[in-house]
Amino acid sequence: MGIYEDAAQAATAVVRDPGVVAAIRQAAGIEDPDVITIDTDYYTIDEIDMIEELIGDEFGKFMNLPGKKGKDLRILAFIMRRRTDPEFPFEKAGSLKISFKTAPVPPTSGNGLEQS
Repeated sequence: MGIYEDAAQAATAVVRDPGVVAAIRQAAGIEDPDVITIDTDYYTIDEIDMIEELIGDEFGKFMNLPGKKGKDLRILAFIMRRRTDPEFPFEKAGSLKISFKTAPVPPTSGNGLEQS
């Protein structure tokens, strides 16, 4: 364990304010296990099968919904968490915090046009 991880663990043992604990963990480069980044760049075949089973419909229809609802976000959070924790139960997905991965915005020249 690195010096920053040791310091973060020691500080979080003393500090009880969740916001301060989160800031300490972030400064030490320790990810919050309850925050799931929704990365929809790829899905495995097993993940697609699981999504279809959970929604009772075709994967393509799920991905083309104009506005995702709570159940849809719970499914996405569940799938993303299962990538790192294969035993994670669907019932716990509702307590996860989500963060959406966004594509980088290309730099502009100041006039709103993309630079080449």
